[in-house]
Amino acid sequence: MKQKFTKNDALEFRKICLERIEEIDAARNAALALSGGTDSMTILFAMLETGRKPECYTFYMDGILSKDLKASRYVCKFFGLNLHEIKVPADVDSIYKDVKRVLPYCEYVKKTIIQCMVPWLYIYPSVTEKRIINGIGGDDLYATQRKLRVKFAKFGDDAVIAERRFYGRDLRFSEANILRFAKEYRKENVDFYESEKMENFLKQFSLKTIIKPYDKYPSLAAFSDYYSKGSFYRDQTEHSYQINSKLRDCHDELLKSKYNKNSSKAIIGIYNLIAKEIGNERQCKSKGKMGI
Repeated sequence: MKQKFTKNDALEFRKICLERIEEIDAARNAALALSGGTDSMTILFAMLETGRKPECYTFYMDGILSKDLKASRYVCKFFGLNLHEIKVPADVDSIYKDVKRVLPYCEYVKKTIIQCMVPWLYIYPSVTEKRIINGIGGDDLYATQRKLRVKFAKFGDDAVIAERRFYGRDLRFSEANILRFAKEYRKENVDFYESEKMENFLKQFSLKTIIKPYDKYPSLAAFSDYYSKGSFYRDQTEHSYQINSKLRDCHDELLKSKYNKNSSKAIIGIYNLIAKEIGNERQCKSKGKMGI
């Protein structure tokens, strides 16, 4: 396992990224789901390097100017790109309705899945392109999950190497549910990081090597010329998009609302209650159809 990431490695990773864009956007008309974090910025820089100027889409919670929104505005203005800012309702009544709308499309009643799915209720209908590229799987290949970083700190690379892989087709996790949900809108959502070549390349290096001196260092090194043009880098110790956007905080407001009928102390309790209500409604509809 390599303990150093060299300039030649950076050039090789850049080549892999450029090849990946050509592979998934051969028609050169895909849109980009942009958050302004390293994963989506890597995709953007690969698209720009290959002469593409994608339509960019980002979401924000109504009334909240998030870091994602500010970063997306900054980079799109800098490179002269169109940014579509998609508003997601933040009031508890709308959040309750959105959770109820999205739950039938979630494989599991799991907090991260539900919260990550909700913005796509608004993103998918807003995207005019048939294909949208996302970078959610970057966290998988860079093993940013807290439990893996703790495991690595205690036991080293051998303990986490098997888990440094792409989870985007595993319906126990949010991304697979998001990708599948696209079909409901006759869209195709493609993860840039679903690449065996990219995965094998990154797994050559110890985890310490690719998170030093900066987290997700290979992506930064591969497109250092683009990063040098402006203030595009965001500290990757920041949190996931449901936290950065304050989506999680908005959902937690349900705990103080009339929808917390069982006085749950955790939001998953409300999600489970809504799931049960949906199940009961389905049964009632079925009984009605049977004349019961």
